[in-house]
Amino acid sequence: MERFKRNHLKGRVFELSKFTTDRCLEPTETCTRRAISAHSIQNARVLDRLCTDGHLIQPRLRARFGHPQVSFELVGRNEATTFAGVCGPHDDALFKDIEKSPTDYSTDEHLFLLAYRSVLRELHACVTSAVKLQFAFQAKVDLALIPGDSPTADGMLAVEHLANAYEFYLYKREYDDIYLEQKFSGLSHLRLFEPGRLPTVAVSSVFSLDNISIGDDVARIALNVLPLRGGVLIVFSFLQDHEQHIQPFLSRFQTAADDELLRRVSVQVLNSCENFVVAPSFWNALEVSKRMAMQELFCRSIGRDLKGFEASNCTLFSPAVA
Repeated sequence: MERFKRNHLKGRVFELSKFTTDRCLEPTETCTRRAISAHSIQNARVLDRLCTDGHLIQPRLRARFGHPQVSFELVGRNEATTFAGVCGPHDDALFKDIEKSPTDYSTDEHLFLLAYRSVLRELHACVTSAVKLQFAFQAKVDLALIPGDSPTADGMLAVEHLANAYEFYLYKREYDDIYLEQKFSGLSHLRLFEPGRLPTVAVSSVFSLDNISIGDDVARIALNVLPLRGGVLIVFSFLQDHEQHIQPFLSRFQTAADDELLRRVSVQVLNSCENFVVAPSFWNALEVSKRMAMQELFCRSIGRDLKGFEASNCTLFSPAVA
């Protein structure tokens, strides 16, 4: 009987693994249309610079015997970095200025839109994860594998993720207000450009600084890395009201340059981001030891911040081109 319950639970969890929310997360929260699968990183302008034969390298997380395992695998360009966060009309309305016209990454509006899409994608990921864990917990309760009326590790994990999703939703609402009021200066940015770098990686993510509390929440930063003509653009974006809290963290990037800056950014990406893609031509040319070091860092950071972790082998960027 116990074996039957556990096999049935495996089926339920497998079904949950395919679950995703499809609510449109547009800023007024009045849209009833279903969200579409859209790229969180620009397809034609960014992914096109990285892909080989229509594919990119993206980290994949799996669980094996209860332990996380990571591999960096080929994924089709049309699947890479997609999320079902907004409906078609709202995706077009919100991001047309950075999708269908020349993007000016020196303007507050375009930098805001870049970060806003990262925030929408992260909220979608948080909600999807929380719902899956809640359903998995309820499945165990329904099968009498764990009690539903007393604290358990499964129940606490589900509650923790639901709380995190709600806190991130409140954070997203601050971005909504900036967009609706068109006060794009409400978001601050640290822009860093390294010239002479080949296109190797693109990032669109949001990470938290768990050791920095702001009110009832923690500090959060949107990070976008874009391969542009002539080099790579790195943008850290954050609420203007939070700048004084976040500035000490940003100083480690402001005081670095060239290869050291890119190494620090690489470690930050591997330590705290999961929505990024790497050019297959770059990844496959790396020594096996360097690939393994990056995968190990990414895997070890799951669920915790490896603060202060130094990894000389971890760089997601090419050497400077003369």
